[in-house]
Amino acid sequence: MSPGFVEMDEFGKVRIDMENIKKKSSADNFVDFVFRKKLEDKGFRADFRHAQSPAQASRAWPYIVPFADIQREIVRSAYVLIGASICWEDAEVNGSCGIGRALRKVWSDQERDLDDPASPAVVRLRKLVASTDALGLCLQLRPLLSLIRSKGIHDLDYARLLKDILYFDRDPDAVKARWISEFYAKSSEKTEG
Repeated sequence: MSPGFVEMDEFGKVRIDMENIKKKSSADNFVDFVFRKKLEDKGFRADFRHAQSPAQASRAWPYIVPFADIQREIVRSAYVLIGASICWEDAEVNGSCGIGRALRKVWSDQERDLDDPASPAVVRLRKLVASTDALGLCLQLRPLLSLIRSKGIHDLDYARLLKDILYFDRDPDAVKARWISEFYAKSSEKTEG
């Protein structure tokens, strides 16, 4: 297990190990922190789970401050969404599966052809890539992440997803193209159909 880079002392003050933080992006650091902290602290996990409700989002803000500027709404929304999703997650470490591939996995056990434009997977993908801004994207992702977890897919790359959300407003087409490519890429595991 990697050493902690954000710790709370006995007085509730946040202590940050800047050496470890400088080696990774803030998204990577945040995701690692949430995966580790959710196992150690039930109150932390509860704060993020409750923060998924917009009325209680501020419960998670103190945990986000060491990683990002929470004065920007999209930053708050993205970090709360990813933190809450991780805290609902059964996995103990970040995965390597992109959102496009995870979406395809949700319906991979069905007989219906996943390349059919009317299949539920393709419809969900189209709805996701129809987002015009990062805040709208967060609203589309919330139920989709819940669906992915409910289908037992626990290898999602949350750090990559957080980076995609934060980059979305700069170049939405690049993010959408990556997700579509992941969705339609031939996998190493054959899907029967």
